[in-house]
Amino acid sequence: MFLASTYMQILKSNIIIILFLCSFNIVGQTNSLVKGTVLDYKTQNPLPGATIYLENLSDTLKSIGAITDYDGKINLTINQGVYHLNISYLGYTNFNDTINVNQETFLLDTIKLQEKKSIIKEVDVVSNLAPSFQKGDTTIFNPEAFKVSLDATAGDLLLKMPGFYHIEGKLIAMGDTIKEVLMDGKKIFGENISQALEMIPPKIIKKIEVYQYKSDETKHSGFEENTEGKTVNVITNLKTEDFIRAEVGAGKGKDNRCVGEAYYRRFSEKKRVGVNASKNNISVPLKINRFGGQNSISGDKVKNNNINANVGLSKASDINFNYAYNDSENESQNSFNREYVAGSLNGRKLYNINYSNNETKNQRASLNWNTHKVSKYMITSSIQYTSNNAENNSSSQSETLQNNDLINSTDNNNVSDNSSLLVDGNINITRKLNKKGTSIATNVQYTYNSSQNNYKQNSETINEEDITTQSIDQLSNRENLNKNLSIGLSFNEKLGKNGHLSVGYRFLNYIQESDKRTYDFDKNVQQYNQLDSLTSSNYNNFNYIHVTKLGYRVKQKNIRTYIGIDYKNTTMKSKETFPEHFVLKKHFNSFSPQINLSYTSEKKKNYTLNYGMNQQIPSLQSLQDVVDNSNPLYISSGNPNLKPAFSHNIVFSFFSSNTKKSSLTTIQMRASMINNMVSQNRIVAVNDTVILGSYELPAGGQFSQPININGRYTLAISSTFSFPVKKLKSNLNSRTEIRYSHSPNILNNIKNYSNQSSATQNFTLSSNINEKIDFTITSTSSYSIVNNNSGTTNQLGYITQNSGVNLYWNFYKNFIFKTNTSQLFSESSGSLASNNKWYINLCLSKKLFKKNQGDISLSVYDIANNKDDVIRTVDDLYIAESYRKTLNQFYLVSFTYSL
Repeated sequence: MFLASTYMQILKSNIIIILFLCSFNIVGQTNSLVKGTVLDYKTQNPLPGATIYLENLSDTLKSIGAITDYDGKINLTINQGVYHLNISYLGYTNFNDTINVNQETFLLDTIKLQEKKSIIKEVDVVSNLAPSFQKGDTTIFNPEAFKVSLDATAGDLLLKMPGFYHIEGKLIAMGDTIKEVLMDGKKIFGENISQALEMIPPKIIKKIEVYQYKSDETKHSGFEENTEGKTVNVITNLKTEDFIRAEVGAGKGKDNRCVGEAYYRRFSEKKRVGVNASKNNISVPLKINRFGGQNSISGDKVKNNNINANVGLSKASDINFNYAYNDSENESQNSFNREYVAGSLNGRKLYNINYSNNETKNQRASLNWNTHKVSKYMITSSIQYTSNNAENNSSSQSETLQNNDLINSTDNNNVSDNSSLLVDGNINITRKLNKKGTSIATNVQYTYNSSQNNYKQNSETINEEDITTQSIDQLSNRENLNKNLSIGLSFNEKLGKNGHLSVGYRFLNYIQESDKRTYDFDKNVQQYNQLDSLTSSNYNNFNYIHVTKLGYRVKQKNIRTYIGIDYKNTTMKSKETFPEHFVLKKHFNSFSPQINLSYTSEKKKNYTLNYGMNQQIPSLQSLQDVVDNSNPLYISSGNPNLKPAFSHNIVFSFFSSNTKKSSLTTIQMRASMINNMVSQNRIVAVNDTVILGSYELPAGGQFSQPININGRYTLAISSTFSFPVKKLKSNLNSRTEIRYSHSPNILNNIKNYSNQSSATQNFTLSSNINEKIDFTITSTSSYSIVNNNSGTTNQLGYITQNSGVNLYWNFYKNFIFKTNTSQLFSESSGSLASNNKWYINLCLSKKLFKKNQGDISLSVYDIANNKDDVIRTVDDLYIAESYRKTLNQFYLVSFTYSL
């Protein structure tokens, strides 16, 4: 049994409370409530986070300080007397006045601050600004409270804010993954979150809003969904003048590896244009960035040509167009070792090495059109077009061992030519019937997805006695077509003072068509003309779903409640015309309840409880009764008798944001259970075996077929704590997650259960010192253990520790030093060795010209000279290590010029 060393516990830090000034109440004196509003003089918009200072002219000890709330309101209690009033806000002229507070409620006139024409150089003022505010379910961040470097992007700015951190390639906000990024409420950049955050410069950001993600249907229909994730809405300060920025750069390193990039951005209140283009033959950024130090540089031979364009217009309506094109080639080599530890697989090992050459061309275009909300009709529509063409040539060699004795070895070669086309369009129309909130909405969505695949395979498996046990020489042609239509209608009516009733109907039609023809090679005529009925099929699947919806939403002062129920009538019709003729028809009826409860206390603490049930339709591939032998050691087939799966999910969330302390706390507990879960029934061949009547499965090979099975459930709890470390002028994010899952599986017709427990702890310390020095320190520790009841006592344990330091230092006359350093340690049970690697990237650059338009850099990647990247995974049945070839100690000299 694998024994894991005890992990360090979370160290408790003494939180240094940020106080503006304290007021002292003296017994016998009368208090007054001072109220007022602070606005922007030009736009009349409220100024949240403006600093209020009242100096008592007779006793300075009775002076008091505060900040305005999200709506720019002033609410503070002071002793009556004569005060000097000072109101300040970064980028605005100060307001000064003398007031005589002599009433129980003292009302100030509306105070309007004017923007300064010149840029303020005193950056220390930023520390007086509140970094965040809470308004209902939305958290608003003030970017003026955070200091960023010359080359910073919106993504860099976010990582300085409480509750934001980067983990496992995802950007997290308040404990949830960011699912969309909006600019002034508009989806300017499509689905590419990284590109959106890279293209928005911090200097045009006025504030950042974070709230729960909602699908387009939810926004229009009135029915809520238990969708996870967050939406980040970047509010800009764009006026009539355009913000223009352009940059071009190129770099060259050893082995004739080159990188070239260029972009152009032009933003105004009504127009937005962004174009990015790049060309390279190495997967390395032109500049070392915040996330560049986690891995070595890939040793694959690559060629990439990319272009992305975004255009947005905001006048009578909003129009946004996005286009992306990619042309790439990739020649790679990788390998993996796999060690099985469950059931009849116990003691088995698999060694594999793979060579591949891929060429891909794809393009994606989308158009979004939205009307403004002021009209009786609110319309949103979009259309998306995606095409993809790919050619692949690969070969692999593998060996299977049992207790270190060779069972068989396989040589597999594949050549394929693939193409696909996706067209997706939808339109949402909402008509307001009166001012009370009565409305009717309709939604239509249609998706067309077709693909073609030409596939040639040649493989041979020999046993320990050098006898061929399996030989494949086939040519396959496959065509798939998916057509999905969704039509919905909903009616919303206000009930009482705070309630809304929603009634709706939706029709969904899923059509899945597949035609696959596989031909064996005929040696007599030297042609592929022998139709293989086992791996060929003509199969169609039709799903007709009728959904009736009823929902009631009530929103009071601090409580929001939504109760809904869906009734689904599903008809699944499967039709096969080859190799057999049959028609299979099934009916399913289900009720899917949904409950969403949200309570926000007066102290801005939010409690949310969500429950929902969802239905998942089996995919065409899992339904189609046709053999897939592309990997001769892992043969699979579909199952036309599959039923839809039903999942139950319950989530409790707690969120607290303390403006004065600049701290943030989130706690989330999840539980899920799946009925009729689609799992795999695995058959492991102890000896050379014939399956399905005619197909040869070599010893050690596996055959799998999907089946429905009950018993899968997951429990998880996660928490995030974020607070400032004042002495370091930094912000600390701490994230803890504990997860337990119980998963059924079938191995050699015996039902087994695997139980997996895991714990993860992450710390991220982000500096907020000044524009010239910026650092981020991260540490992520995780431990997981898997037990299964497959008749063995084997237990899988796995530990990883990943730490990193990112530093930006403008140390002398715009000479800039950057470094990304990370250390990865992993260890697991079994015979696989532990892994401990360091990744170090360094960069020295110099800003050129009067306005710092030029930048010349020398970057050094992977100074530690790692030979291979290693990725270790733990499954229910095995542990594995994957190896990727790397390019060691890569040097890159680059020059960029920006406007």
